[in-house]
Amino acid sequence: MSLPTRIFSDLTQPEIKAQPKRNPLVFFPCASVEQHSAHLPASTDTLAATRICELVAALLDGFVLPAPSVGVTPMHMPYEATVTFTPATYQRVVVEICESAASHGAGKPGASQGDAIRRSLGDSGGRTGA
Repeated sequence: MSLPTRIFSDLTQPEIKAQPKRNPLVFFPCASVEQHSAHLPASTDTLAATRICELVAALLDGFVLPAPSVGVTPMHMPYEATVTFTPATYQRVVVEICESAASHGAGKPGASQGDAIRRSLGDSGGRTGA
């Protein structure tokens, strides 16, 4: 069965159920909603990370988990259009999304991250132990 899209949230329940049986490879876009000056949308990092995951998932027959819309960007809080989590909250969100996917047969996720997430997690590369 060929998937009509690689984006988890755009798939039906039967498509999601069948995919990990065929290939448990999943990708997890990690990014944030933050200011990007006057010319780019606040979702720029999320859009880019999701698109990278989508392209790789299409090549490797995986699918893309939903990206959390909020990241860890306290350095951008002086600017409107920024919302942020604490690193501990963000790490918990990432772990729980990955655990949810794993409970349905997904393998360990590959990640594509926005620029600020890595710095905010202490340059951990987004690794959370999930």
